[in-house]
Amino acid sequence: MTHKRLLGFEYLIRLERGEEFFAELEKFCRRQKIQAGWFWALGAFERATLSYYNLRGKKYSDKKLNRLLEAVSLTGNIATMSGKRIFHAHCVLSAKNLRAYGGHLKKGIVGGTLEVYLKVFGKKISRKHSRGSGLKLLDL
Repeated sequence: MTHKRLLGFEYLIRLERGEEFFAELEKFCRRQKIQAGWFWALGAFERATLSYYNLRGKKYSDKKLNRLLEAVSLTGNIATMSGKRIFHAHCVLSAKNLRAYGGHLKKGIVGGTLEVYLKVFGKKISRKHSRGSGLKLLDL
């Protein structure tokens, strides 16, 4: 992973093939003392796990994708819950045949590269558990 700081609290981050997206983002945020922000990314994954949240059953269903996929769109945020950083990301991935897969990104191993733009918030943002939905919602 390499990065460049832009104006103010903005970063460009480039991940390399084989790196795990969330593990690298966690390391970066820990080193930079980042507690909250929003990110966007483009690139590719060679393996990814996407999830769909069943609101009625209050649980995620996972789909593992073990092939090279373009990250057509990836967006997410960073907040904290019980003193721990929480990453929440959704993405659309495109296969060789241009079939698209989308959902909550649980894991992603970079294929080729992944270019991330990160906008850091000046204030800490927290999450709290919602009994009604079973989700960890932003505490606004």
